Amino acid sequence: MVEESNSVVTPAVVIYFAVTLSSGIQSTVETLQQVGVVSLTAERVRMLEEYRADRSYPPVRSADLALLESVLDSGCSMVALIGPTGAGKSVMLDALYRRYPQGEVVIVPDIMLARSVLREGAARLVLLDETLKSLTPSEERTELESMACAIEGSDKQVVIVLHSRSNLDCFKEVVNLDA
Repeated sequence: MVEESNSVVTPAVVIYFAVTLSSGIQSTVETLQQVGVVSLTAERVRMLEEYRADRSYPPVRSADLALLESVLDSGCSMVALIGPTGAGKSVMLDALYRRYPQGEVVIVPDIMLARSVLREGAARLVLLDETLKSLTPSEERTELESMACAIEGSDKQVVIVLHSRSNLDCFKEVVNLDA
């Protein structure tokens, strides 16, 4: 079994013996450095930091983002954002959110909050992510019609992530992120 040990077992054995023998912290660190565990851990931490830095701005398909922005620039008041799970709908909203000055855009995950923001909020662009997901198609239609009435005559625009395609006729524009 010793001949078949792998790189995970060897550091674990070293740590076990270091703790079991109650050696001092200095000798434990020296032992871990000798077998390469400390340097491996430091490298993993560095790689994780780089991964987090890369993930701070998730990748977005620029053509889809440009399409969504052009639809909004045309003045469309309500836009549906559709696509299968994992297509990047939430990522698209996040990217859009980052492009507008603070205070001009808001991401809303809750129906009651969406109603309030549409009536009284200062944000010009309201992004609804997963807000209507739990509703039946009939309830969804009622909410969409209510939102359309709430923003009629205002300068507000709404982008709504939809998981159901049953009420697409409520929208003048639909951006489809089918992969």
